[in-house]
Amino acid sequence: MKHAFLFFTSMIVVPMGSVFGGCGSSSSTSPDGGVGGGPDGSLTGGGGDLSRDGSAACTAATPDDKVAIFVDGAAGFDTSCGSRTQPCETIAEGIAAANATAGKTIVHVAGGTYTEAIDLDGKKLTHGTLQIDGGWRNDGGTFTRACADDPRRLVVVKPAAENVTVRARGLEGALTLKTMLLQTKDAAPGESLYGVFASGAAAVVQLDDVAIEVGAGGAGATPAQPAQPAQASVGCPSGSGLAGGAGGATTGAASAAAYTAAGYTPGAGPAGSAGLAGSHGIAGAVTTKTGFNCDFDTCQAVACTSTSTPGANGCGGAAGLAGAGGAGGGASIGIYAWDATVTVGSSSIKTAGGGVGGLGGVGGLGGAGGVGAAGVDGESCGTSCMGLPAPPDPHCKTVNAQQAPANPGGTGGAGGNGSDGGPGPGGDSYCAYKGGAGKINATHLDCAQGGGGAGGTGAPAAPTGASAASN
Repeated sequence: MKHAFLFFTSMIVVPMGSVFGGCGSSSSTSPDGGVGGGPDGSLTGGGGDLSRDGSAACTAATPDDKVAIFVDGAAGFDTSCGSRTQPCETIAEGIAAANATAGKTIVHVAGGTYTEAIDLDGKKLTHGTLQIDGGWRNDGGTFTRACADDPRRLVVVKPAAENVTVRARGLEGALTLKTMLLQTKDAAPGESLYGVFASGAAAVVQLDDVAIEVGAGGAGATPAQPAQPAQASVGCPSGSGLAGGAGGATTGAASAAAYTAAGYTPGAGPAGSAGLAGSHGIAGAVTTKTGFNCDFDTCQAVACTSTSTPGANGCGGAAGLAGAGGAGGGASIGIYAWDATVTVGSSSIKTAGGGVGGLGGVGGLGGAGGVGAAGVDGESCGTSCMGLPAPPDPHCKTVNAQQAPANPGGTGGAGGNGSDGGPGPGGDSYCAYKGGAGKINATHLDCAQGGGGAGGTGAPAAPTGASAASN
């Protein structure tokens, strides 16, 4: 895991070690801008004058009841809540109470673990701004700053199901989060995790004294093997009856991951190749036998020919389908800003790393060739005639009655198996990622990003995910 203390200002970029003596490794972004506000958009190391593992100094404070809503997960209420003596039970209820009550712009949150996301997706803040403030203790309705402890870790927000802990997609207004720990759930296969996700030009988010811990992106899934085609029918044109060839080796490159307003979409491994269809079966041959049949009335030998009808030949088996490419690993991203503005101060971000790419899917089996039909023997035809036409009981009969035997149609060749898909690429890992017209400005940010996920095993080799403090 890479670890760096990051310091930015809107006017200058502090060189590595010039203030804090080189207490971390430096990173950089491209000239078109990344996290921070340096003149060239660069991202440089430095450090922060932060206590308690990077937290800003804790100062005593008294809540102002005129503007405050109170939340306590251990002693809260789920209806008619928000006062000191009857705090809300969840942060979501506190947000709703603040948005619905005139003058309420701050939500004070007492210590505890809140199993929920801070969800402001598509919300318009009634008062234009909202501050959610952790680091408080509640003693019978008396809310005080918990300066004796690490206040940043007193309030923990960790959703059970959502992959985004703070959701501000399409938010209209300015949201401030202070003094809390934001954690993510464990990722599902291929799932990406985000500490904070803000999007839309109207979304403004500020983080002060906040710790963000993002789990590893989910490992890419291995696709299921395609179903084997049904056995072929009969009645196709004559062929060689040979089996089809297998699909060729997979040689393409994995597709790249995509970043959009909807978030991170993992890449995928290349698909394999379909097999070749089997050849149709060989047509059955016609057989004949010539001879004589006996005329019952005259006992005269009448020339005859027995001709068989061959069975229909089987059709060639269908080609096995190509194996699908392995799914790419999910990403681990601390802050994701798309067209939104996020400002970070005296905070830390830790990402566990991108997910491992999935294995390529196994190619499908080729279909079985159709089995040739039996055919129909020819009519009876003897070799001679014997007997006397002595009325009223003539004794005329055909000697050595025989039929031309029918040949069955040939069985079609089996279809060739499809080849396996290639492995998926690893997922990315960023402390902060901005896209569109998004901006992320940070001062005193401690970034420790995990590595990019390894590509899935197999051929062709899949790339490892990207890993950086910011893009």
